[in-house]
Amino acid sequence: TSVISDPDWKRLTENIYVNTGVNIYFNTPCSSSSDFDCLSKSLEAEPSDTIVFVRDHTEKELKALGLARTMLAEVLHAKGVPIYEPGIHFLWVDNFPLFERTENDSWSSVHHPFTAPTPDTLDFIYSNPQKVVSQHYDLVCNGQEVGGGSIRIHDASLQEYILSDVLKEDTKTMSYFMTALRSGAPPHGGIALGLDRLLAILLNANSIREVIAFPKAADGKDLMSGAPAHISEDDLKRYNLALVAK
Repeated sequence: TSVISDPDWKRLTENIYVNTGVNIYFNTPCSSSSDFDCLSKSLEAEPSDTIVFVRDHTEKELKALGLARTMLAEVLHAKGVPIYEPGIHFLWVDNFPLFERTENDSWSSVHHPFTAPTPDTLDFIYSNPQKVVSQHYDLVCNGQEVGGGSIRIHDASLQEYILSDVLKEDTKTMSYFMTALRSGAPPHGGIALGLDRLLAILLNANSIREVIAFPKAADGKDLMSGAPAHISEDDLKRYNLALVAK
């Protein structure tokens, strides 16, 4: 970890706090502070190691540690340290919780309120929503999400209960949707793949812009077609259009 400079650590802690509101700490076993002795011993840390930690163990702190892990890997990789295994590695991520607690102690959907719960955790919706597991799945390639999807709720009564009783949302604006479910929606689901991101990974491109057929410049222009551009008089006449100044 000696390749990570003090400015690197400073940027890391600042970025983590900006994104999560959590303070990240780091400590080396050679520190003279006795506060970290127990931590260093329990982790069997050596003088060349650095310990990154937070004070607490809620979902908020766990997300901060996950972000710190990712950012540290990016810093080390940029400095030439071999972090990522060569090759293409796919994995599925599933068993997401269906709900999570908000800061005001209410429930919110981890993904969206239309994801179906797993059959074996369905009954917890009525007693302990925190234990409900969703039928959501993500496809990850080399640490980047390249696809995501879910099995959707097709039961109108279950959907209405989740929206009104668990999430405390007004279902009046969703009346058309509830009517459609009551009309007999079959079990259904799907997945959406980010082909541009997947191609960028497979081709080891630095950006998806390198694999998009018609990438746009920073000012929103399509450099291949020249759009957007002024319409010529000939084109206006061809389509019987006229520009009217206000």
